[in-house]
Amino acid sequence: MKARLRHLLRLSGSRIFRWILIVIALLVSIECLLQYQDSEYVRSIAEDVISKAEATDDRASVLALRDYLRGAVHYTGVSKEDRPFFRATAGETLKSGEGYCGEATRAFICMAGEAGIRSQRINLYGKTPHVVAEAQLSSGERLIVDCQSPPEV
Repeated sequence: MKARLRHLLRLSGSRIFRWILIVIALLVSIECLLQYQDSEYVRSIAEDVISKAEATDDRASVLALRDYLRGAVHYTGVSKEDRPFFRATAGETLKSGEGYCGEATRAFICMAGEAGIRSQRINLYGKTPHVVAEAQLSSGERLIVDCQSPPEV
């Protein structure tokens, strides 16, 4: 009787483990799909902005993306206290048009990346903390990019 009970427990334990793995795989697949959709949306916006600006080099592309974000993403009316722990994706920021400097910078970095321009986030600390991007041009030149409107840097 005890041996049979142990055998049943082992079987049910392995079934539970398999179901947990299936659920995890499903959640990972859903997250990958959402990330892909977000990236495709960001890519399409970046291509459209660069095309409309008739940017012929990466410097002009950086400036076009920056100017677009300054007009498209605003922090006016956005609550500082009621912000989620996980911030909005670049696509969500572009769709809502709402975000602080960090969200606008994330959108810039993602858009620039889709255009083949390497960039990274820079956190500025002081009396008024701020977030900007640093874009590296193909010439090796680096630009500080402040996508917030009005810019602080």
